[in-house]
Amino acid sequence: MSRGIHADVITELSKDSFNMAHIVSIDFSQTVYLTDYAHDISHGGNNYESSSYLLGLSQVNETSDAQLGTFTVELSGVQQAFIAILLSENYIDRQVIIDRVILNSLGEIIGNQYHCIMGALMAFQ
Repeated sequence: MSRGIHADVITELSKDSFNMAHIVSIDFSQTVYLTDYAHDISHGGNNYESSSYLLGLSQVNETSDAQLGTFTVELSGVQQAFIAILLSENYIDRQVIIDRVILNSLGEIIGNQYHCIMGALMAFQ
């Protein structure tokens, strides 16, 4: 079954080099929007902040057993806003959405974003 990849995305991916980024939304009382791209990205009425506070995203760990896959979003503790949120709010079962996007040379999203991970924040270390 075709996933319906937009023609502009196919064209961009066929080039020798292209820009790819992740856009991440974390549903705290005030949703946090971050990206691992070098510049901010506007998408869907939201501004995804280019941030060195987004340290890493893991692959989804899957098994053949009937259980939930796991993934890790690593945020820096340097940003006091994250610490304040995690100390003052219930962060368990908060929705996390990670999308992969292809960008043109102007840093604009081409075609559709692709959901990499949609899950819930279950723990904080």
